[in-house]
Amino acid sequence: MWLLMEDHPDGLRSWICWGLDQSSVEEQAAIAHGRWAIERFHEEAKMELGMDHFEGRKWLGLNHHLTMVLIAHTFLVLEQQRAERYGLPEGEVLPTLAEMRRRTVFEVAWALASRTALERTKRERLKWAWAIATYWSGAG
Repeated sequence: MWLLMEDHPDGLRSWICWGLDQSSVEEQAAIAHGRWAIERFHEEAKMELGMDHFEGRKWLGLNHHLTMVLIAHTFLVLEQQRAERYGLPEGEVLPTLAEMRRRTVFEVAWALASRTALERTKRERLKWAWAIATYWSGAG
């Protein structure tokens, strides 16, 4: 086990590193600093995407809920990277995390409605998908 310490402008930071005996100090520091991205994801997922809003009692429901949160977060990150790389069209703004969650849930609900409700009209499938998306995205 190693005690890794860093003198930072905000104060002294320290990490306990174990299982990294063969790693150099630079590799251990890189791993320790990678924790920031994980903490940021967790904070965004809880505050903006509703990861902590699940109130069910079954593992399957929690699994579905967390899957939707992860899909929404991944989609948002990819959209942000696309916007940074190629720029946004004139007058377009990047959607918020809540809007991205709603859009992602709607796309999944639309795909489910299209597969399971083939005998229904397109308008009925759209209405059904919107109801599911509204419910699962926490907007209703």
